[in-house]
Amino acid sequence: MRATWWSAGICFIAFAAPATPAASQACGPLKIVASVDLKAAPNDAAVFVPVSLQQQTKYLLLDTGGTISELTPSAVSKLALESVKTPTLRFYDIRGNYVDHHTIVPDFAIGGLTGHNVDFVVGPNDLFRDSSDVAGILGPGILRYYDVALDIAGRKLTLLSQDHCDGKVVYWTADSVAVVPMQVAKASGHIVVPVKLDGQTLNAILDTGVSRSTLNLSVAEGDFHLNEKQPDMIAVGRMRDKDDSIVYRHAFKSLSFEGLTISNPSLDIIPDLQRGQMERPPATGTRMPDSSVEQKLPDLLIGMDVLRHLHLYIAYKEQKLYITPESAPAAADASSSASAAAPPKDTAALHQ
Repeated sequence: MRATWWSAGICFIAFAAPATPAASQACGPLKIVASVDLKAAPNDAAVFVPVSLQQQTKYLLLDTGGTISELTPSAVSKLALESVKTPTLRFYDIRGNYVDHHTIVPDFAIGGLTGHNVDFVVGPNDLFRDSSDVAGILGPGILRYYDVALDIAGRKLTLLSQDHCDGKVVYWTADSVAVVPMQVAKASGHIVVPVKLDGQTLNAILDTGVSRSTLNLSVAEGDFHLNEKQPDMIAVGRMRDKDDSIVYRHAFKSLSFEGLTISNPSLDIIPDLQRGQMERPPATGTRMPDSSVEQKLPDLLIGMDVLRHLHLYIAYKEQKLYITPESAPAAADASSSASAAAPPKDTAALHQ
């Protein structure tokens, strides 16, 4: 069961989007390369992207906190694809598990965006065992080469060309816009933003692949002096297939980043099972991680319990995150008005 995140709600501070520099005459307007209707899990705990795999319609979990995109072994088998071991590369999840196989999809498409011979990691077979039409994960391995507009309430994912003028990218109607600086991790494509949790500065990853926002246990112990014996550290379960890894839940006072404040957030606190699995780089003297290497679980994952209340424009190339309050749920007959408000479409091949 998903606990309620909002005790006192969201406070949204208005920021004007930065003006387009007058000198940037070479840059162009926004252009959509793909726009699709999302399929949502109950309570918007996750959203799934319709794709074409070998000319068969399937769904991929939208996971900005993933790495390379992923297919399940059962999907690979049903699509008659080959799974190949890659002994020199391993991809770790938050439980410390890894995968080391990949496959090539000759024919792949998202909306009107098409690609050939697209590389996917082959993930755990039980990842979506209850959903036969879900074939895997769509991650930053593809997403980072586009700008991404994500409207969870409106059930819409839009990919746009990165060839445009900086700023003024919010093409939908909004009374306020928060502009948040972000880092894009070179290896994984993770979106890393600075946040404040009860006044402590942490780094956080925007992760549409997790239903609840989570805090690293080592940070909870070190920065907030929490431990499992305290009455406000509530045990809520264990990490899947890791029986000795207890998940706790704790209510904090506030979580904020650049114009957005969340009151009384309740965070899941999980152990760092990635630590020690990969080499750690030398200390840099900053809480912001080296964007070229991620050696451990981040301080904080901002999950769908937060993101489902927001309308996001992720400018990967510009390294800025534009945030507005959620839009109203899409009406069945609103397609014509929605398309009129959007930037023009562009025909493009999938960037690998």
